[in-house]
Amino acid sequence: MFLSRRDRSTAEARRRDSFCLLFLQRFRIFNLTGFHDGWRHDRSSPCLPRMYFTGRLRIYYENIGMNGKNVSLRSLVDPWSSEPMFRWDVIRSTVIDGGRKGSVVTFRGDETNGRWQEGVAAWVYGFTIRNGSAINGGGINGNGAQVVIAQCDIHSNYAASAGGGIYGLSEDPSWIGHCKIHDNTAEVMGGGICNVQPHGLAEACLVYRNYAMFGGGVAMSGKLKRLTITGNVASLDGGGAHNSGYYYGCIVWGNEAKRRGADIYDNTNDLEFVASCVNVKSGVWGNYLALINLVASDPLFVDPMRGDFHLSPLSPVIDQQPILIAILDLDGRQVPIDGRADVGDEWPRQEDMGCYEFDPNAPTPTPTPAGPGDVRQDGRFDFLDLFELSLHWQGSDETSRKADINASGTVDAEDLLLLIELLTY
Repeated sequence: MFLSRRDRSTAEARRRDSFCLLFLQRFRIFNLTGFHDGWRHDRSSPCLPRMYFTGRLRIYYENIGMNGKNVSLRSLVDPWSSEPMFRWDVIRSTVIDGGRKGSVVTFRGDETNGRWQEGVAAWVYGFTIRNGSAINGGGINGNGAQVVIAQCDIHSNYAASAGGGIYGLSEDPSWIGHCKIHDNTAEVMGGGICNVQPHGLAEACLVYRNYAMFGGGVAMSGKLKRLTITGNVASLDGGGAHNSGYYYGCIVWGNEAKRRGADIYDNTNDLEFVASCVNVKSGVWGNYLALINLVASDPLFVDPMRGDFHLSPLSPVIDQQPILIAILDLDGRQVPIDGRADVGDEWPRQEDMGCYEFDPNAPTPTPTPAGPGDVRQDGRFDFLDLFELSLHWQGSDETSRKADINASGTVDAEDLLLLIELLTY
């Protein structure tokens, strides 16, 4: 089912699809490039208009414009229901693909999330958002709207100017929380996030492998709480972050800048670090107002080369920040978890730094392949997988099984075509 933007009259739409007419009348969102039976409008709540995916389709090729309407756009994961939250399996399999035709999700700028009692809410919740391409905000362009973006995997987006992953949310009450933001590119500023408004808030997010000229990972002024910012690159200044003011419980480590501030660049002289892991001597360019409970050593992730940024048992950032506000970590676990037995009763339980809380009673997470096509089994798809596949060409033995993507028994042209398709998206 496909509903075009303007070339179909309301009367014809009523005859062909009364459901689509209901949707358009209620929300007046006319610039959906595709409209599938996987969409559903939920009217179970009298106050919160919601539009969500039923999960019938796994990949939705859409460029969604909210057009000033306070719509909650969500997947099967629902913050208002009793369903389990932090279902990353659902999030990874519910994909909105922008097809490089514009921002994947665009807000007009006058949406809000602040008046819950009046039923006014703008949310994007529980999706993989990928393959957007725009001047600003390849993944999500906020245009100054008050929006909550939560539990999303935002990757492989492009901005010709700013905000490869996310751009231009308003100040508080806008909130970016529990998101994975990675492998996005902005030509100028904020490869992962660029927020031009002051006092923005991001919490418990993983920001890695993004690229920009300034602020490879993040370019925003505001409060960053329990973020892990690592492996980002800036061609000039601020590999991890550019002009960000307040860091609480963050890990900013292992980023790269060609000129100044491998981890952080700031020219406003208002940096504050509270219970954070950052190397202020060699990784930070700028003046800071406060350094409280700082850790300046390697946080010892489990396996950063394979994209696993959980904390290893010997990490120096475990139990290193006081408890101010108990939140959920990126795995959905309530923090704090008492990670060190020697804390005992002498001190109150303390939180760890970064987006993941270490649990001594849980098995150490082991890196898992990204899925069929991850020939190198390093947790991601890239062109090195093509090289690895070529080494097993026409192979049919046990060592070649990882390159046999379609499980036909032989590494052949079909496997090559499948891998090329995976690399395209």
